[in-house]
Amino acid sequence: MRTAFQIEMTLMRTDNVHKGAVAGRTLLRALSLWLNANDNLPSEVRLSALRAVLTINASASGYLRYDERYGELFFDYETTAENIQIYVSTSAVEFDIKHTPSVEFYHFSWETEDGTGGGHVALENPDAASFPLHVIDHGNLASDASILRWSANPTEIFDNPLWSDPPNHLHSEFPRLLELLSGVGEGSRFWQAWYQGFLDGNPLDWELQRRVALIDDAIWDAGPEAVAAEIERIRSLFELEQEIASLKEQLTAVQNTPAAALIGDNGGPPLEDAPARAFQTDLALIWKQVEELEEEIAKPSPSPLQLEKIAKALWDISRRMAAYCGSVADGMIREGSKELAKAGAKWTAGATAVTVTAQTESVQSVAKAIWAFVKTLPPG
Repeated sequence: MRTAFQIEMTLMRTDNVHKGAVAGRTLLRALSLWLNANDNLPSEVRLSALRAVLTINASASGYLRYDERYGELFFDYETTAENIQIYVSTSAVEFDIKHTPSVEFYHFSWETEDGTGGGHVALENPDAASFPLHVIDHGNLASDASILRWSANPTEIFDNPLWSDPPNHLHSEFPRLLELLSGVGEGSRFWQAWYQGFLDGNPLDWELQRRVALIDDAIWDAGPEAVAAEIERIRSLFELEQEIASLKEQLTAVQNTPAAALIGDNGGPPLEDAPARAFQTDLALIWKQVEELEEEIAKPSPSPLQLEKIAKALWDISRRMAAYCGSVADGMIREGSKELAKAGAKWTAGATAVTVTAQTESVQSVAKAIWAFVKTLPPG
C-alpha cells in the first residue's frame, strides 16, 4: 500500500479522529524541518507550533475532545504530478506542508487565527547528508494509514515509531532536533521528552499531555517562560498524584496481608510493646496525612505552608517506620511467625520486612514529590 491513490482512499474512509492521528504524526515529522531553519525562528514562534501539534495529537488520542480547545479538525491530503501537500486546520490554527520531490523543495507554515503565532520554513535543494528526509513522503503516510486501516483505536498508531523507515543520517539528527526544543523556555525538558516519546513509539502519559494542552490562553500568550513555569507546575502535580496513588496501593496491600496482623491489626497476635503500638498509630497517621494532602492539592491555590507541613509529617513518620523496622521488626517477625505457624499459615517473616520497607519508601517518595511541587507554587 504505497501509492498516493491507496493512501487517499484509506483516509477518505476514516473519521476525523483517525485522520487527526495521521495529521498529528505528519506535523510531528514536519517539525524536523526546523533543523534547517538556521535558527531564525523565535521561541515564541516555535511555541505556537508546538502548542498546536500537542493539542491535535492529544485530541486524536481520545484524551482531549477537539471542542475542548480547537473545535473541528479539517485534514486534506492531495498529490499532483509535482507535489505532495497536506493541509491541517482547526478553529485556531492552520498548517500547510508541501513537498516537491523533483527539486527536493519543502515548505512548512503555520498561522494562528489571531495572526500572532505564525511561522514558516522553506527549503530547496537541501544537503541530503544533513537533511531529515521523508517528512511527508508516501512511505510514512502509507504506514500510518495502514495502521489505522486495521485498528479501531486511533491511539494505537502512536505506539509505533514516528518514522517507519528513517534514513541512517536521520537518527544522528534527532539529538539536534531535541536540542532545538530546549530553546522554548526553561520547560524544555517537557518538550524534549514529549517529542522523544513519539520518536520511540512510547508517548508521554496522555493525561499529562491533555493537561498541558488545556493551559489557559493567557498563559500561552504570556510567552515561553510563563508556559514553561506552568508546565512544570502541571508536571510536578501529576507526578505527585502518581506517587499518592502508589502509596495508597501500598497501604491497602499492607492492610490486606499478614504484615498488618503482626502489628496488632486484623485479629493478629497482640503486640503490647510500645514501639509496635506506635507503628500501628503511624499507619493510621499516614492515611490521615494522605487525605489532607489530596484535599489541599485539589484546591485552586494550594497552600505551600500546608503542603510543607504534610511533607514533613510524612517524612518524620517514614523515619520512625525505618527505625522501627531496624530495631524491633526482627523480634516482631519471629513472634508473629510462631503464631501464624500454629494456625497453619505459610506466610514467611521476610514478607513483613519487604512490605514495610516498600511502604516506607513510598511515604518518602510522596514527601519528596510534595517538596518538588511546592517549588512550582508562588510563595504564600
